[in-house]
Amino acid sequence: MFKVLVVDDDRNILKLLDFTLQDAGFSVMTARNGEEGLAAALDHPPDVAVLDVMMPGVHGYELCRRLRADSRTAEAKIIFLTARSQPIDEQEARKAGADMFLSKPVMPDELVLKIRSLLSGAEPRVPPPKEPEPPSRPRMRKAAPSTPKAAGHAVICYSPTPGVGVTSLVANLVLALSLARRAKTPVVELHAVPGNLVSALGLRSEPPIGNLAATGTSLSWDTLALHLVDHASGVQVLPAPPRGSEVLPSLTHEAFSILRAHYPLVLVDADKDLDRVQPVLGAGDLVLLVIAPEQPVMEAATQAIHQLRRQAFPERQILLIVNQVHSEAAVPVDQIRKEMGHPLFAVIPHEPDMEAALKSGRPILTTHPRSAATQAIGRMALQFARGFKLPLAAR
Repeated sequence: MFKVLVVDDDRNILKLLDFTLQDAGFSVMTARNGEEGLAAALDHPPDVAVLDVMMPGVHGYELCRRLRADSRTAEAKIIFLTARSQPIDEQEARKAGADMFLSKPVMPDELVLKIRSLLSGAEPRVPPPKEPEPPSRPRMRKAAPSTPKAAGHAVICYSPTPGVGVTSLVANLVLALSLARRAKTPVVELHAVPGNLVSALGLRSEPPIGNLAATGTSLSWDTLALHLVDHASGVQVLPAPPRGSEVLPSLTHEAFSILRAHYPLVLVDADKDLDRVQPVLGAGDLVLLVIAPEQPVMEAATQAIHQLRRQAFPERQILLIVNQVHSEAAVPVDQIRKEMGHPLFAVIPHEPDMEAALKSGRPILTTHPRSAATQAIGRMALQFARGFKLPLAAR
């Protein structure tokens, strides 16, 4: 596994790149300044170093020169990722020994491609062999689990605040994933009020579909498959149960596990009540926390991040999505970045026809394929497909 060192004094950028690069299959080290970066590099020499320029103490150019001067790090590939964009900045980086110079902003998946291009044909650094340990008592092997662990990934789309467009985002995102992969992609509607997601995709669901409570206390794939509603794109919706039907959390968990065992990726359109999401939360790889650029929504999202932390959900697996549901943003995106203290994964621009598309059952991905909102959602879908190493259809 190739090792990447990221050095930047912006903790939000560090979190975003840490998540993105680990998802791309790299081992990642991070540092907040040049001194920390140099110490980390000398202790665990990286294959690639991604450096900012302007940092307290040792700046990026000096760090680059020191890495090149030490035999342990002299052969590492070095990329500058900086807000500085003048020709003199790139000249200085090249003089210091950089292999590549990139001006911010750079999409995370683009950085992954740049790193892979530098590493093409290279071999990961192999640490020196450890001294053999003295013999000890033989360890007993753990018994294999009685049921195989589900292999599929899970992305949970959630907001503690209603009216921020979670269902509309999910409908378009799952459609983009299914079309990009030309493969069936299931999505679970985990709501107290059923039908919104089914309706957003122009589908119909009649009872008893979705009423898993009617299946008893256990569930099989054959039974679960009868409750999936098919879209022509390959999307398969597991609708929320009809009103008045309470599905046991254990049954919800079982249905979710079966879907993950049969598909490489499952999406969840989650209720604003985090307790309702609890049966699937532990199996989630990512939580897409959707907010609107409004102060009360941001405050609720901050509390939701704390609540997810208390439930032991890793913070780096929480991706913040700004959905501009109104034409005018009450809080600018730059201010959101500063106030939230959490990196933004994506910003969905305002689309005037989004609400009408939701009500008509024709997602904007099909009615407005060139809109800025559609393009942003499409980029998200590609990032997830690549991050989870899902095959994409040939174009």
